Amino acid sequence: MASNFINALGSGSGLDSRAIVDGLVGVERTARIEPLTERREQLGARISALGQVRSALQSIATSLDGRVRSGALGIGISSSDASAVAVQRRGLGPPAAITQRLSVEQLASGQQLVSAPQAADAPVGLGTLTISFGRRTDPAEGAFLFSAGSRPAIDIRITPDNNSLAGLRDAINASGAGITASIVTSAGQGQLVLRGAEGADSAFIISVAAEAGAGDLARFSHTPGAPTLQRTASAQDARLTLDGVPVVRASNQIDDLVPGARLTLNRTTGLVSLTAARDPSA
Repeated sequence: MASNFINALGSGSGLDSRAIVDGLVGVERTARIEPLTERREQLGARISALGQVRSALQSIATSLDGRVRSGALGIGISSSDASAVAVQRRGLGPPAAITQRLSVEQLASGQQLVSAPQAADAPVGLGTLTISFGRRTDPAEGAFLFSAGSRPAIDIRITPDNNSLAGLRDAINASGAGITASIVTSAGQGQLVLRGAEGADSAFIISVAAEAGAGDLARFSHTPGAPTLQRTASAQDARLTLDGVPVVRASNQIDDLVPGARLTLNRTTGLVSLTAARDPSA
C-alpha cells in the first residue's frame, strides 16, 4: 500500500510530492478563508455604518435636548405693548395657546423716606433705630396709621464707630432689613434716602431710642406720632385687570398669573393683548 501511495504521488517520476501536498492544502485553506475574510469585511462595514448612525443620532439628541431646555419647542408668548407690559416665557412656556387682555391701573411701589439736610460729615447721634414693617393708611393729611405685619422688627445700633450719615447708611444696608439706604449730597449737605420693597405690606416705620446727651438721633424717626422723615413715595400694590377680573399683586414682576410666563409691569396702560402660540418653524 505504501508503494501505491508513493506511486500516486508520482514517486520516482521526478514530481515534487511536498509541493503538490502544500498546494492542495493551500487551495483548501484559501477556499475556507476567503468566505470568512469577506464576511469579516462585511461585518466591519456594517459596524462602521452603525457607528455613523449612532453619531448622527447623538447629534440629533443633543440638539433636541438643547432646544427643549431653551424652550424653543414650547409655546411662545408675546405682548402687544412690551413697553407697558413685558412678557417672558418661563420653562417650556404656557401649556396651551392663549389670548388674553390685560390692563394696568396702578404699579407696585416701595415706601421712600428722606431725612432733613445736615452736614455730610456731622455725627448723627448714638442710640438704636428699630425698623418695623406692616401696612400704612393715611386717613388725614399729615397723619397716618400703621398696622404691624408678621415680619420681625430690625434693630440698628449707632455707636461711636458708625456715628455719621455714611455710618448710618451702611448699618441699614448691612442689617438685612430689605431697605436700601443712600445719601444724596448737595453743597456740602447730605440727606439720607430710604427705599423699601414693593407692596402695600412692605411699608415701614422707624422708632428711635437715643442716648441722652449723645446727639439727636431722633431726627431719623418716622412713626405715626413723630413722622420726622419726609415720605416721598408710598408702599402700594400693583392693580390690574386680566380678562375682566381684578388682580392685586405686591410686585410689578408677576410669575403666578399666566402659567409659563413672567409679566413685568412697566407703566399703567389700557388694554394690552397677551398671545401665546407655538412657533411652526421651531
